Amino acid sequence: MSADDHPLRGALPLFLNREQAATYVGVSVDTFAAEVAAELWPPPVRRGESGRRLTWYRPALDAAAAQLAASARAAGPAPSPATVDDKPAPPAFGVTPEEVEALKEKINAARQNRPQRRHEKAA
Repeated sequence: MSADDHPLRGALPLFLNREQAATYVGVSVDTFAAEVAAELWPPPVRRGESGRRLTWYRPALDAAAAQLAASARAAGPAPSPATVDDKPAPPAFGVTPEEVEALKEKINAARQNRPQRRHEKAA
């Protein structure tokens, strides 16, 4: 059997690195890191001999995404602001404006507290 014929060719690994996990959930690496810090996604699993390799368990990401989708379904479809007596549309995922603001604050705090990138340090 050649490598091209292998049944697992193209399959996602069970544990994803930061870049793979961000791509898997459909956001940039920076947004993913901020959303993990804000506890929107599960924390990484430390692996390797020294425990420095951070990976995300793909089924845990699936479960978190399912929770987000369930929240969105429970909130119902967001009506257009123009069609509901000019009231603003309800927030995405069924969260209140206060929860949105709290999440934004957590994301901003996480972004401010993250270590500088290597190329920024060298400059």
